[in-house]
Amino acid sequence: MRRLDGNPERALRRTRNLLADRALGDLDLEAQGELERLLARNPTLDDGSMERAATALALALMGSRGQLLPDDLRRRLEGC
Repeated sequence: MRRLDGNPERALRRTRNLLADRALGDLDLEAQGELERLLARNPTLDDGSMERAATALALALMGSRGQLLPDDLRRRLEGC
């Protein structure tokens, strides 16, 4: 685990990176635990904006091909 105590800017940057990774489905258990600890200090950062951005990107990339939203992504978004 990274030491971010005492450096709010690094903690904020790390939290945003982890939120982006989670939105893309790239978060392992260790990173999930780190994200939970960081969000416990600043829960307002978890506003669903990363998931919405990932969805918009996925839809834009799939739109011209007529593909449906993957089931796992759709379920996560329904929970937002």
